[in-house]
Amino acid sequence: MPDEQEQIKEEIQFSSENMPKSKDDWNSLREKDPVLWGDLTQQNYDKTYREKKEYEERVSGLENQKNNLTVELEKYRAKQVEPPYVAPVEDGKKIYSIHNLPSSVQEWDDLAIENPTQHADLRFQYNQRVQRDAGSFEEAQTKSRRTVQAEHPDMYLAELDESGQPKKDDNGKYVLKVDQASGEPIFNPNSEKGKLWLDIYNNNPNIASNPQAPELMMAAMERTLRVKGEKMVDNANQQREQQIQEGQVVQEGVQPPKDKVNVTFATEEEKRHAQSMVNRGLYSTLEDYVKNRDSKDDGIYDSNSMPQFNT
Repeated sequence: MPDEQEQIKEEIQFSSENMPKSKDDWNSLREKDPVLWGDLTQQNYDKTYREKKEYEERVSGLENQKNNLTVELEKYRAKQVEPPYVAPVEDGKKIYSIHNLPSSVQEWDDLAIENPTQHADLRFQYNQRVQRDAGSFEEAQTKSRRTVQAEHPDMYLAELDESGQPKKDDNGKYVLKVDQASGEPIFNPNSEKGKLWLDIYNNNPNIASNPQAPELMMAAMERTLRVKGEKMVDNANQQREQQIQEGQVVQEGVQPPKDKVNVTFATEEEKRHAQSMVNRGLYSTLEDYVKNRDSKDDGIYDSNSMPQFNT
């Protein structure tokens, strides 16, 4: 009997604040209390995922800072070593070359009259340079945009099934509507994230010139949602404390919600995704996530409302 009591005492000690420390502890808990084992396993997974995400963000931020400082340092060194470039002049006129292109429309027009062959050669070189720069820029923004689409599919319009609910694939992920002309998922400007995205874009008009503009905007959006989620939790806790003080609910009781939400998930993968969204502060609770997911009031969408990051 003492051994059995000691085991029960050990089970009770496992909680969110006191996770199992070893593989044997986890295996033992799974045999004795599968429900608690499942809850703590999910919490441990979400904690690990959140810490990994935060670590990756810090590493990415430090890497970007390092790259920016490296570029600035190289520019500074180049200025110290190389003398400033002085465009050659002959008889009061500029001598044009691939390193000294005309700098205005008037200079291009004058060169076309004075030396049509050189004008054509330099104009070709100029156009090639512009196309290369534009291609690199567009490639970087496309990659950045794909990251946003993968992280926040609920910011885009989903296909609907016969019952009017968002359609999901075999992995439990939303099937997004795609614009036939661009091949891009259709942005949902009336969703919570869509409205916030447009606010960030409109308040930062120069961000479109950055190759990583979509990811920068995503970071700003997630930060705003996280702060909003923290405020919602704080307000809910303050309201509950006030209700307890006023005797509206007992300390151990839970006041039933006015609009009860049936929390269900199609797959375990969706459940883990939902919990991670709550942990990141994008939703206040799992009920909030499910309510937003199952909402049919999607409004009217304009496929042309997606901010275009083009030069």
